[in-house]
Amino acid sequence: MRNLRNRVSALALAVVMASGMVTAVSASDGVFTPPTNDQICAALDKAEDALAYVTNAYLRALLQKAIDAAQTRYGCV
Repeated sequence: MRNLRNRVSALALAVVMASGMVTAVSASDGVFTPPTNDQICAALDKAEDALAYVTNAYLRALLQKAIDAAQTRYGCV
């Protein structure tokens, strides 16, 4: 039963991700412009704020380490 729940959750996540990608592709004009460092830093700040909702301490620490590394790479303050 747990395995079925995991598969259903994975399928639901895949559907949500696919619909978001279709929306993003259909909204674009076909020309990819990479995000600026300011946009990347803003997204990383939002991700860091969302860590408050992660209940698993190991996962929270892992994500915090990844966010810190990305902030260092892009020169975020």
